[in-house]
Amino acid sequence: MPLWRLEPSAVKVARWVLRETALGNKCRPPDKGERIQVVSKTGDSLAYTEESDHVHPILTKHGRKMDQAIIKVDDNVYLGYGFGLDTPVMIEGTDGIIIVDPGESVEMAQSVKEQFRQITDKPVKAIIYSHNHIDHISGVRAWVTDEEVASGEVKIIA
Repeated sequence: MPLWRLEPSAVKVARWVLRETALGNKCRPPDKGERIQVVSKTGDSLAYTEESDHVHPILTKHGRKMDQAIIKVDDNVYLGYGFGLDTPVMIEGTDGIIIVDPGESVEMAQSVKEQFRQITDKPVKAIIYSHNHIDHISGVRAWVTDEEVASGEVKIIA
């Protein structure tokens, strides 16, 4: 099956991931009943966990709850949780992967990429930006090069 023809259930789960992780909720995937599966725990949260004049206290409190983990949401759908404020998602297709919201920085995205690469080494076929906030788009260069995008090898969907 081509990467662009995802099963309806995969699309449904991808939409759920975007909706629920954007709110920082921990809940059950739709129509499943079982809890999501933690594939690996990699350390403490790298989100804003220290009080700062530059970060709202609500974000600091939220960041303290986010231990790093790779979570399997459904077959071939994973998210990197607690690596920063953004929650990158990897959707694995038959011939490549789609990355949703690649990360808030190249360094953060590289950390998530190392964990996702333990699951699959398939090439990146597309990057999806759920929206244009800087913490959701700035890690893209950890995943793709300008040349890959210019040649059409990797699609950017925004």
